[in-house]
Amino acid sequence: MRRLYLHVGTHKTGTTSLQAYLRDHRDTLQAQGLTVLTEVHKKQGEIAVCLGFAHGILRDGLQTVARMTGAMPKAGSMRAFLYRAEIRRQLKALPRDGRAVLSAEALCFAREPEEAARLRKVFAKLDLEIVPVICFRNEADWRASWENELQRFAAQMTEPFGTGTNDIRGDWYFDPAAIMSFREAFGPVRRIDFDAAVARDGTVLPALLDALDVTAQGDLADYRLRQSNPPA
Repeated sequence: MRRLYLHVGTHKTGTTSLQAYLRDHRDTLQAQGLTVLTEVHKKQGEIAVCLGFAHGILRDGLQTVARMTGAMPKAGSMRAFLYRAEIRRQLKALPRDGRAVLSAEALCFAREPEEAARLRKVFAKLDLEIVPVICFRNEADWRASWENELQRFAAQMTEPFGTGTNDIRGDWYFDPAAIMSFREAFGPVRRIDFDAAVARDGTVLPALLDALDVTAQGDLADYRLRQSNPPA
């Protein structure tokens, strides 16, 4: 059976650092049996953050930073369909016992049955074991770092925030139980404590890579403060 590690953030828990590592070490990870799923974007080129795929899954009413800046489409668009189709193509290309990782922190916004249905449709009939991977930090730092992220892109946002559970500033987002519940429907979740990992290793990357069943290569210090990915 194929295995997919579905890494879904949360935001500000070393996700960008992991994605930079995955991009830079694709060959050595492939030698360990792990395929990194990627997307190609006009400005960034080929990247290991499946942002288009995530927005092809998320409910149309949800106003993410990427949607408010005009970078990402709504799920019902043809562009979103093509992002989903490309990930399915990459998964189908895996050998029957192959392993792959898909990383997209925007997927941690997903809560609704329609989003689960879209994910299941992408993964259908692929003989695929799903292993969700998610990282949480203490709520105070989570909220503060998320607010800083929103401020970082505020000048680029050309559309307003949503309302209710379509507003990414709402308390609904900071709900580990709801985040876990959505993902447990796809497979046993590998949950990482960001604060404990950083206290132990100085960076969360070893814990994230361990959750992907691979061995870290090279100096991880270079990946602590990566800020190069597009907004989620």
